Amino acid sequence: MRYLICITLACFSLFSIPLSVPFSLASERPVYTVGIEEIDHLPYFSGKEGVPSGFVIELLRLFAESQDIEFRFVSLPIKRLTASVIKGDVDFRFPDNSEWDLVDKEGVTVAYSDKVAPFVDGYLVRNGVRTLQPGARVGIIRGFDVARDKLNVLDGLNLQYLETSDYEGLLSVMVLERVDAVFANIGIVEWRTRNWSENDKFSFRAGLPSHSSHYRLSSINHVQLIRQFDTFLAVNASAIEKLQRKWDIDSVIGSHMSASMR
Repeated sequence: MRYLICITLACFSLFSIPLSVPFSLASERPVYTVGIEEIDHLPYFSGKEGVPSGFVIELLRLFAESQDIEFRFVSLPIKRLTASVIKGDVDFRFPDNSEWDLVDKEGVTVAYSDKVAPFVDGYLVRNGVRTLQPGARVGIIRGFDVARDKLNVLDGLNLQYLETSDYEGLLSVMVLERVDAVFANIGIVEWRTRNWSENDKFSFRAGLPSHSSHYRLSSINHVQLIRQFDTFLAVNASAIEKLQRKWDIDSVIGSHMSASMR
């Protein structure tokens, strides 16, 4: 009888465990989703098909390991990324900046990390073109209009914008001379075209508007992890510099960003 009671209790204990809960749940690390732009933004990051890669992806994975958590990256079109964060479809966003998407973020408190990587957005013109004339054709990546509109300097020129989905498309319209200029991350365009012939290159011209700032990690619901990420950046500065060298980030920054902005 005693053995029957033991068996009965064992069966009760086994079947009282919810079947939907994995036995290994207690040992699993918390998982957070990071929304990234669905473009090849190398060497910063690539959110296109395949496994996400780049300087920022490696940096965030190092942070996740240090916190015993897991980041899963979700690639989204630029214009959907902000909405997804606000709706709670993703936990974090990269890249983000307190100057972006102000209308969409109105009434929402967003926590931003310290500086992750510097960038310069602006206009590059085809070699041989001294400046932009009224009606000039400008290539731009879809979603970069927010950064472009902040400059607000060239409105009187009635520029004609040709949208592309990514940097590859942008480079294609450059090669085919379908545009007189492009608006994009200046360093990335110059880095990607560094082996082109001088005749094919586009260059930044002094006097054309540009904007320097920094990419940051953001979140609405996980402020504490953002602050822990800030601490991680400060404590691991030398390791991060090594990672920047691996991905050639200094070459992307180039001479367009002052030392104080780096």
